[in-house]
Amino acid sequence: MDQKNFSKPLSLAKVQVTDAFWKKEMELVRTEVIPYQWNALNDNVPGAAPSFCMRNYRRAGEVEKERKAKGDKFVQIKYPLDTFETLPKDGKMDGRFYGFLFQDTDFTKWVEAVAYSLTQHPDPELEKTADEAIEAVCAAQREDGYLDTYYLINDQDMIFTNLKDNHELYCFGHLTEGAVAYYQATGKDRLLKAAERFADFIASKLGHGEGKKAGYPGHEIAEMALMRLYDLTGEQKYLDLAKYFIDERGTKPYYYDIERGLTCPEGEERYSYNQANRPVRQQDEVQGHSVRAVYLYSGMADVARATQDESLLKACETLWNNMVHQKMYVTGGIGATHIGEAFSFNYDLPNDTAYAETCASIGLVFFARRMLEIQAKAEYADVMELALYNGVLSGMALDGKSFFYVNTEITKGIWHITGLGHSNSICIEGESSVILIDTLDSLERGKILLQFIEEKIRKRISTIIYTHGHPDHRGGAGAFMESNPEVIAFSPITPSLEGTAMLQDIQNQRGSRQFGYNLTDGENISQGIGRREGIAYGEQRVFVPPTTVYQQDQVVREIDGIKLELTRVPGETEDQIMIWLPEKKV
Repeated sequence: MDQKNFSKPLSLAKVQVTDAFWKKEMELVRTEVIPYQWNALNDNVPGAAPSFCMRNYRRAGEVEKERKAKGDKFVQIKYPLDTFETLPKDGKMDGRFYGFLFQDTDFTKWVEAVAYSLTQHPDPELEKTADEAIEAVCAAQREDGYLDTYYLINDQDMIFTNLKDNHELYCFGHLTEGAVAYYQATGKDRLLKAAERFADFIASKLGHGEGKKAGYPGHEIAEMALMRLYDLTGEQKYLDLAKYFIDERGTKPYYYDIERGLTCPEGEERYSYNQANRPVRQQDEVQGHSVRAVYLYSGMADVARATQDESLLKACETLWNNMVHQKMYVTGGIGATHIGEAFSFNYDLPNDTAYAETCASIGLVFFARRMLEIQAKAEYADVMELALYNGVLSGMALDGKSFFYVNTEITKGIWHITGLGHSNSICIEGESSVILIDTLDSLERGKILLQFIEEKIRKRISTIIYTHGHPDHRGGAGAFMESNPEVIAFSPITPSLEGTAMLQDIQNQRGSRQFGYNLTDGENISQGIGRREGIAYGEQRVFVPPTTVYQQDQVVREIDGIKLELTRVPGETEDQIMIWLPEKKV
């Protein structure tokens, strides 16, 4: 690795952008986006879903103030940690955390944008608003440095018990990115010191050594954030922690298994969704959640540059080539499938259902910039520009108040879910609820689907309809029972053949061979309609019997404002049905 080829971006404080096109965009952010987002953080945008972000920080500050006042006599009121998003019931709120479990990052992303804006246009009033918000954030921090309001409010005894799913290190990463940017823009280190203390707390709890957990982020960004902290402070401990996260990722026994009490069979791989199926230097294909992936790769490139690690740079180049030449749209968009917001298999880049999340394009710019800093190759700059103009710029409307995360609907109110396994699912959006057609293969896959519904549609599931009785269409039903849905199915028209049970073992063996249940992720390239995302081992099917069973051949129902025609069409099974929505002609 030749350091003569290295480069670094200029400080924004030393650059003034005068280009008419980009100056207009920057002014839109300053005059419209930042004020609008500040109102959103404080739940002051009529008609918009509440953020709860600043409310959570203030609530966590109250908890911390009480803890300090009572000392050893402090007893925390604990709340459940079993929801991805917590919303008030019947409009009533208590002392718990509200919003998505990563909601803290609404503020830290906002303050990062504020910082960049201040480098181009000093604004004392905006800076004052940011300073006051920073005080509220820092008031929530524990004396030992921990700062994540989801756990500070709900249950501090459970800190770092679910690194895979609960985004603590993701929240730390965005806190650090915002803190460094604000310090560089203003010279104020209040938030920076909070980020450093949080980083020190993490280093004291995670890593190799007595009393530490050998964990690493479930949603990456901490790696690149730590490198930014290292570049600013020169503190070796932050580079060491970033390198540890990268080196430990994907090693066996899997840490995610350890924290969940699972054992992975010899030779089997899992956690490709989190880029943790193999050590990063052994990964040769971009897989899983696309934003997590490019955040990880950005951190890998940073560490490779700082440590002169040729093997890590080689891994970055391998993953870059696979992504850019086999998994990227001509627009620079990445992450083709909305199932898991993820990369699909090589060359699977459908136009009509392209996900191509805005955040993934931003992450691709991060990765490209870091590769360009190591070596001045035109390809890195070209992809960076391609993603910036097509994937990032398009994420915000011209008024600065409308934002385009993705659009995965095949028509208004109907969502087609494919690629999670060898079955699929349909979500039909009613006036106040979701009608779910089939529930995927297993409880685990059903939970991923439920997370998608909670994040993107934000309505409860009122009805489940089984298209037929095969287990891969019903096995995930247990994931959706909290809302107590009606479960609809048709009955077979003839009884099962006598003696069918005698053939069950043979049929199960045939099915395992047909659908690759005994294969690893690496061996199971395709299940016919898409690559298996996830693994069969350790999953369970939770069947829920129908609450409504129809004997006739056709039924017309209206459910939550949606008219449906259910028609028996025996084929794969005798109870198989077709569903027609006459008003939508779908």
